[in-house]
Amino acid sequence: MATDLRTLLLPLFFGAVMWRATQAIVLFHNTRTVMSWDSINQKHYGTVQEVTNVVYKGSTAIKCTQVYVHKAIVHLFIKKYESLLS
Repeated sequence: MATDLRTLLLPLFFGAVMWRATQAIVLFHNTRTVMSWDSINQKHYGTVQEVTNVVYKGSTAIKCTQVYVHKAIVHLFIKKYESLLS
């Protein structure tokens, strides 16, 4: 009976731990527009859009989407060339 209970509870425990470990947090935010970034790299069906319907702070946000392409190196990134210390 105890083994059956452990067998049932173990997946629930690990599921709860993994759910907690995958919580999203904001590590960085920038209230600028798409045009204010120095470099936008989008390849293989990636898009970078400025949106107003979902924002963190300010009136605009940048929405990045990337379509998975089988057997291809797919990535999308935007950069701002300024020092964090200045």
